[in-house]
Amino acid sequence: IDIYRTCIENCMLNSKPPKSAAQPQVPTRGAAVKITLVYALVGCLWIACSGWALRRLNLNAELTTLLEDVKGWFYVLVTATLLGLALDGYFKRIRRSTELFHESEERWKNALEGASLGAWEWNVQTNEAFLSVSWKAMLGYKAEEIEGTYHGWESRVHPEDLPRVKGEIQRHLEGQTAGYASEFRMRCKNGDYK
Repeated sequence: IDIYRTCIENCMLNSKPPKSAAQPQVPTRGAAVKITLVYALVGCLWIACSGWALRRLNLNAELTTLLEDVKGWFYVLVTATLLGLALDGYFKRIRRSTELFHESEERWKNALEGASLGAWEWNVQTNEAFLSVSWKAMLGYKAEEIEGTYHGWESRVHPEDLPRVKGEIQRHLEGQTAGYASEFRMRCKNGDYK
C-alpha cells in the first residue's frame, strides 16, 4: 500500500496542468483595494466636477436642487453598473477556478480507481483521512465500511507494527524526515494481514 501511496504522491508532485488548460486568476485583496480606490476617485471627481458645473450655470435654486438629485442618482447608477461588471468578472473567474478544481479532482479520482492504486491522505489538524476506494478494496472492504478518520486507518495497522509506524509518523511531523515512508501490515476484513 505504501508503494502505491508513494507512486501517487510522486505523480501528483511532478504533474503539471496541461498548457491548454485555462488558468483563471482568483481575485486578490489587492484587486479589491484597487476597485475601492477607483470607486472613491471617480466619486470625488464626479462630486467636484458636477458641483463646479452647476455653480457655473447660475440656475435658480429649484432647478439646481433637481439637477443635484439627478446627478446623485446618475452617479449611483453608473458606479453600481461599473462595480457590478467588475464583480461579475471576478465571480466568473472564481466559478471557473472551482470548475477546473473539480475537473482535476475527478481526473485524479478516476486515475486512482482506474489504476487500482490505493491512496490515503491524513489531515493532521482535523484528524480526517481520505482512504481511496481502491485502498479499502485491497483490504476487502466496501467504500462505506471504513470511517474517514486517522483512527479508521490506525485501527487496521498490525499491533506489532503500530509503535514503529507511529514513531515514523511523529518523526516526519517534527520535520526530522523529508517524507513519510513506512512498510507495515494492515488487517483485512477477513482478519488476515497484508
